[in-house]
Amino acid sequence: MSNKKNHDNKKEITEALIKRALATRGLKWFIDYTYKEIRGYDYIYGEWHKKFFDALDRIEQGKLKRLIVEVCPGSGKTEIISKFFPAYFLGKHPEKKVACISYGDDLANDASRESRMIVQEPIYKDIFPDFVMSKDKAEARDWETHKRGRYYSVGIGGALTGKRYNLGIIDDYNKNRETAESEVERTKLW
Repeated sequence: MSNKKNHDNKKEITEALIKRALATRGLKWFIDYTYKEIRGYDYIYGEWHKKFFDALDRIEQGKLKRLIVEVCPGSGKTEIISKFFPAYFLGKHPEKKVACISYGDDLANDASRESRMIVQEPIYKDIFPDFVMSKDKAEARDWETHKRGRYYSVGIGGALTGKRYNLGIIDDYNKNRETAESEVERTKLW
């Protein structure tokens, strides 16, 4: 009995090590490994997520320069793109900079705060053991890595001038349907 138990334990440890290693190789693997630990439940994927994750992985690898995602509300765009993807991206590239722009400071800052929380989780350290968040700059809307990488968030019209970034995210740039349909608001936003 003890040999079977010992074998089962080794199998579980091996599977956990493989899953942890895969978490550095793709965003879907990263989310599979971390999401339940961080959020308390599994992430439920839709059919469109495979193409979505493939595109984000190509962005992380520098093979894709631009991506526009237009799916219905509640599909996970902000959760994946503005919160989990920057954490994954900065884990792989702690020297790079991320900017997240939204219609308002609150929404952009929430994404930055959530991403910052993800990189502070113990499970994140399992995947990216060398990652360290800077103690000098650790605000909710503007935080840095140990290699001077950064996550900076700002609302439309906020100060982004002079800030360089490698990954730019525009998330919910219109507050509501009324502003989206207004030619005056669209022109002002542009």
